[in-house]
Amino acid sequence: MRKVSDAPTYPIGERIKSYREALGLTTNALALKTGISQSNLRAIELGEKNPQIETLHLICQGLEISLEQFFSDDKMDTMLNDSLYKTILKLDDEQRVKLLDFINSIVE
Repeated sequence: MRKVSDAPTYPIGERIKSYREALGLTTNALALKTGISQSNLRAIELGEKNPQIETLHLICQGLEISLEQFFSDDKMDTMLNDSLYKTILKLDDEQRVKLLDFINSIVE
């Protein structure tokens, strides 16, 4: 049995948005894939509305993940890392050096 401390650390709306962005989907594209209105999807992502389980299931299908994967922090971390990596690959060498300097300044 899961403990309360094992609960997902990302709110549902933020989690949906992160997965969607990691896949390079717009809210409109995900809305079209799921049959959920774009305004409803936006409200869910912004935390203004909580999705019913059926709606969440449709969203997961649109994101091509299972409900279990959706609530897995390991999967979320992997998706975010993949998205970050793809973004960094778009940078030229000079931009990568600047990014690394910026990250190091934050960490230190």
